[in-house]
Amino acid sequence: MDPFEAFNQSAESNRGNYDPFMAFNKAAGMDQISNAGNQQAERADKNYPIVRVKIPGSRDILTRALQLNETTALPFQIYVKANKLYISPGIVAGFLPSNIFDPIAISEGTDYYIWAECISAGSAITSVTLNHGSSFPTPQTISAGTAPTTLKIPIGMYVKKVSYNLLNANWLTPVPVVAFTITENNGIVTNYYQWSW
Repeated sequence: MDPFEAFNQSAESNRGNYDPFMAFNKAAGMDQISNAGNQQAERADKNYPIVRVKIPGSRDILTRALQLNETTALPFQIYVKANKLYISPGIVAGFLPSNIFDPIAISEGTDYYIWAECISAGSAITSVTLNHGSSFPTPQTISAGTAPTTLKIPIGMYVKKVSYNLLNANWLTPVPVVAFTITENNGIVTNYYQWSW
């Protein structure tokens, strides 16, 4: 039986009496689940690539992962196939980057740096897209009174024909934080903000 069918049937027919994750694991042939960290990706085998995400205050979520060359993809993982870079789906501030499924065509002898470009309105991210260039993205600025309006989070890079992942997270949650405070002689206090994730 497909592990996802086992999960759904168990969840429906044994409400409160049986953990549907046990049914999933048994059907997928998994003897153990290791939870290393709050948001740990796991997979059964190449036939049933899954990502199991543990979200604070909620039940675990199971979802199928992108599969290229029989390799299970973790969020924001970079793959090279047919002279194109593919980035597996991941979440930033609750957004799936709008162009996450658009591959990046690569040219011989060119290095590529990939980042999630976030646009904000005050303290909240309002949109996220993936961007790339031939050099590392510029560091974020610090802004007086409110969070900077843009944020570039490095995702990975493809340098000298080798791909590198720069993230160790499944779910990015940028939040504005006070970098420092200046108190002037007249007593006016100004907070300077930057993004943290």
